[in-house]
Amino acid sequence: MQAREYRPDIDVLRAIAVLSVIFYHAHVPFFSGGYVGVSIFFVISGYLITGIIKRKLENGTFSFAEFYENRVRRIFPALFFMVFCVMLFEWVTSVNVVERRDVFSSAKRVLLTIPNIYFYLNTNYFDPAAETMPLLHTWSLGVEEQFYFVFPLLLFITYIYLYKLNKNKIIRLLSVLFLASFVFSVIFVFYNQKFTFYMLPTRAWELITGSLLAYSQWTPKEQKAKVFLVCLGLLLMAGAVVGYTDNIYPGFWALVPCLGAALYIAGGTGLTSSLSLITKNKVLVFIGVVSYSLYLWHWPVLVYYQNWLFRREIDIVSALVLFAVIFAVSVFSWRFIEKPVRQKPVFKRRGVLWTGVACCFGIFMLFVNNFSFGVSVENGRYRYTGGQYPSEYKTENPSEKVLLIGDSHSGHLVPLLYSLAKEYQADFYHVPVALLGTYNNWHSISEREDRQKAEAFLTDIVRKGKYDVGIVAYRYDYHLRGVDIVRKNTVFDPLKSFDNPKLSPERVLFAALEKTVRIFKENGVKRIYFVSSVPQAKSLVRNSANKLDFLFGCDEKLINFVLGESREEYEERTKNVYAVLHELAEKYSDVYILNPAPYFLNQEKTGYDVVKNYVCYYPDDDHLSKEGVFLLKPLFEPLFAHE
Repeated sequence: MQAREYRPDIDVLRAIAVLSVIFYHAHVPFFSGGYVGVSIFFVISGYLITGIIKRKLENGTFSFAEFYENRVRRIFPALFFMVFCVMLFEWVTSVNVVERRDVFSSAKRVLLTIPNIYFYLNTNYFDPAAETMPLLHTWSLGVEEQFYFVFPLLLFITYIYLYKLNKNKIIRLLSVLFLASFVFSVIFVFYNQKFTFYMLPTRAWELITGSLLAYSQWTPKEQKAKVFLVCLGLLLMAGAVVGYTDNIYPGFWALVPCLGAALYIAGGTGLTSSLSLITKNKVLVFIGVVSYSLYLWHWPVLVYYQNWLFRREIDIVSALVLFAVIFAVSVFSWRFIEKPVRQKPVFKRRGVLWTGVACCFGIFMLFVNNFSFGVSVENGRYRYTGGQYPSEYKTENPSEKVLLIGDSHSGHLVPLLYSLAKEYQADFYHVPVALLGTYNNWHSISEREDRQKAEAFLTDIVRKGKYDVGIVAYRYDYHLRGVDIVRKNTVFDPLKSFDNPKLSPERVLFAALEKTVRIFKENGVKRIYFVSSVPQAKSLVRNSANKLDFLFGCDEKLINFVLGESREEYEERTKNVYAVLHELAEKYSDVYILNPAPYFLNQEKTGYDVVKNYVCYYPDDDHLSKEGVFLLKPLFEPLFAHE
């Protein structure tokens, strides 16, 4: 099973991998696990790279310089082109220096071959904020590049000291490395999923899967067995792509697509049956040929579509247009950048190659480090007030003792409630508390344990504080279905109960909130207020408002229309939440509902404003700024003024 022979079936596998990733990022139905396409790419890379190194070591022609020159020709030209276009676009269009700095900082790490480390430190791959980062997808290139730094040296040393004595020894060594990385990934994913997702030590086994296949040269002799392996491999990969969601990954579950890819490669060797209609399909083969450029370009196009047109749901028409744009740009990149650099004799000259790389790198660094010049304004006219407020206010003879609990949607109420407590000389305390007895998914064992302890934690707080008023605020709809409905992206699983996993999300939410009510009532809280959902913007408000203002001259009314949630959208998004809250209010006489939505209604009563008089009511797309939350003073003041 020699890697030097052209394998159209591997290009088909590349097509499967890249289409899975693209469809996942575009939120295409039935591709909820499309992110496993990166794992498939890792298996392919491990197989091909190991095959090349193995063959050259056996022939006595292996050269580290030649190996890295070939990797540079393969990876960097198209990557440089894509990164440069992204930086140029940001330089010309960005109206926020912070936004531009974030993109340029990630670009610098891409050039330094450590984007995975940068994104590990700055974002979770499955967070909604990740959809604003046009270079996020380059994390996988960082993993591969770091693997290329280490693995050739390892194979060279093991070949010299082990392979000549016993061919099986190197396979045993690779097996040990595979098991060590795999076990590390399976265990550590429950303690730090971000590290496990982004970093080489926990991803190396996926590449080594391909390496083991290349070194063992295992493939069935009979055509029927080959067909079986290819079909089984396709089934395993399809099952992962269709069946997985954004939960605990990679870990053990990455084994399924990796095993599927390995079986497909093993079975595709020398396959001559009718199944070759798939493994040699010309359309899929061509997609596989341009798959690298497709991977590079699909994510920036989708990011700028979603964040410039403020669209989260990609309908059929927009999907066709987007895929046409992605394909056209990718084919251009492949035809005029990838292919010439890899094939034209002039670029095979060592001096030309490294001089070109050095010049590109120098220009990029100069550009990145001098990003302040350009046509963009510094911060734009639309602003909001930032800063932190204390989570507690105490006075000697409080008129009222108020406790605020919840997730980050309780946190954005703190500036207002702290100010009211100070104005009316009331005690105020804010404490973050997870929804009792519930989970969507968890990224670590400690996180699950903390959620299970939330009830005892809240009970202790309420009992010791002797509060008069309890205020509860969560982003209920976000937890309920695990979907950011306005942004149209799946974040995690629907709400579940530790005690009864079979309950519907609505009943889980009701049980969690009722448990909170009982804890309050049993410990003397006289009045309990549930703050219902705030309207949600369709994009990051300040950045988007300033772009619409500065670049397109949109007035405030149009900005609110484009970025604000309509009344119909809001009511549809929150109807299940309101049903749960009203059920609680009807069951308990001392439970009340505070509705913030009317305070953001526009004059026509058709939608909700996100800006006014160059002030942003949101720092992002769903939390209130200080200016936004102070619109709610008439709603909360009666709690402190005894009205």
